[in-house]
Amino acid sequence: MNVLVIFTNSLSKQTQNTSLLRSLADQIISQTSARVINVIGPKSVQSSFQNNQIYYQSYESFDFENSYEIWGQFRETEFDMIVVCGTKMVFDYQEVISACYLKSETKIYFSNEGKQFNLKDWEKYVVLDRNKLPVRIYNSDINFEDKYIRTINKWASDILTNSNYRITERKGNRDANLEHYIINSYLGLDLSMQSPDLHSDQWGISWSYFMMLGSGLVQTPDYHRSLANFIMAVPGISSVLDVGCGSGFVDFYLSSDSRLNKIVGVDGAQTRVKSADFFAKLNKCDITFDCMQMDKLSFPDKSFDLTVTCAALEQAGSFLPDAIKEISRVTKKIAILVEPSTEFYPTFPGQINVQTRGWAQNYTPLLYQLNLPFAIRPNLFNHYYNPTSMIIINFENHEFPAQKYSNLFDLNPNNWPGGINIIS
Repeated sequence: MNVLVIFTNSLSKQTQNTSLLRSLADQIISQTSARVINVIGPKSVQSSFQNNQIYYQSYESFDFENSYEIWGQFRETEFDMIVVCGTKMVFDYQEVISACYLKSETKIYFSNEGKQFNLKDWEKYVVLDRNKLPVRIYNSDINFEDKYIRTINKWASDILTNSNYRITERKGNRDANLEHYIINSYLGLDLSMQSPDLHSDQWGISWSYFMMLGSGLVQTPDYHRSLANFIMAVPGISSVLDVGCGSGFVDFYLSSDSRLNKIVGVDGAQTRVKSADFFAKLNKCDITFDCMQMDKLSFPDKSFDLTVTCAALEQAGSFLPDAIKEISRVTKKIAILVEPSTEFYPTFPGQINVQTRGWAQNYTPLLYQLNLPFAIRPNLFNHYYNPTSMIIINFENHEFPAQKYSNLFDLNPNNWPGGINIIS
């Protein structure tokens, strides 16, 4: 047997015991009768793995994107078994996701508490499929939903009472927001956020749980697919610009649309551009990514049929008017802005969240001021604490977008473009 073992960073830090890790490797060799065992693990314990059967690849710290030189060399290898040894999945998501992108019919996660999980169960969440598919939706338990809403309502209430019932609105700072993304790679984290178990936010729940239009709390790994499917329902487009592209997941899904001969993603943080480019190349997608500020887009006028933003303008701060003007300048036909705001579809915690984070607001007066024909519709998915709306702007003429693109304003979730697939 040809076996790959990945010791996670969290396990090595917790055990501080090189003999234990070596014992685990020897145990796997004996139990699987492995001819060859490849080990990916921390550099600090490499010296204890001197064995003709063991090939050790070391790392200082492990990251899905930045450690690709280590795990990526095995992309074309068909292993008989892949074993990830760690502590808890929410700590070990970088290593778990890397294992999900490698080839083996048998993939196992062992925790140091003796728990065992089949990693194949996580591949459907973190290994994205660019084929045109319906949006997958997993229903949640009513008690789980109730606890979720109560927890977030309490968080918002605590902020309100601790401020003596006077919320001070934070002023958005675009430069500070960029600094947040420049420090680290977020690709592995962004992939973990598509799963119900590999990510945990400040309320102890994965980012992938949303309130669904016309329904309750659901889990979906296809939030970005839902937006891409919506865009692909727009007739007569051949080019798309994604402003504030992040890890480029929307663009990844759009690359399945044969009509689109130009897909470009831009972001103000070079690390995000690097991650999006890495992910596109990993999946052999023809997408262009570039680093530029949303208020200074270096494209000629009317360069793109459609421009999209997704939780990007929220961080524009005082740059919001200039960002909207730039989007107006470079867009030929239609813009779809998916942004949180207290102007539309507000929730109580949403009001608190948008104000205390300093997210951009006042889209309505700005769009009226710019004399742009726009219409608002609810998104398919919303975070209860950060509800978004879809602002659709027509740049071709002054026709009301809900009339020109009536297919985009069907508010029945069952008729969402591309379809939905309720699994449980």
